[in-house]
This record gives sequence, C-alpha cells and structure tokens, in this order.
Amino acid sequence: MKVWEKPAFYTVTHLLLGYIGYFYFYVLAATVAYQLVQLAMNKRFFILEMKLGDGNSVEHTALKLAEVFLGYCAGALTSRL
Repeated sequence: MKVWEKPAFYTVTHLLLGYIGYFYFYVLAATVAYQLVQLAMNKRFFILEMKLGDGNSVEHTALKLAEVFLGYCAGALTSRL
C-alpha cells in the first residue's frame, strides 16, 4: 500500500479536523481515537466511495495523524493573530 497516493479531499479533511481540534478538544480526541481504532482493526473507511476496506498500516496512520497535527498547529498559529 502506498500511503502517499490518496485524493486531496482526505488530506484537507485531516487538516481541518486538526484545525478545529485546536479549538474543540473533543474533536481532536475523537479524530485520534478514530484513527487508532481503524489501525487496531486493520480497516479503512473511504467516505468518497462509502465503503469499508481492509488494509491499514502504521505508516498510513502516522501520515494521517501528522496531517491532523499540522492542522492543529495552524489552529494554534492563527489563534494568536
């Protein structure tokens, strides 16, 4: 599985969840928990196709959480403007 090949929609979604998560902690906590549950179950949910698939990895989850973290950092930076 190539973790980098995915529609931009998913990256933007992860960034937005991190951004919103800066202001609303429960959004951040739910996002991280959701990603870790997907990893533990070795499942992935594809919202654009509305399907559940097999095959998750630590690398893929780390990438998604890094995107969330970048969104969180953007929230922290913009809240100080």
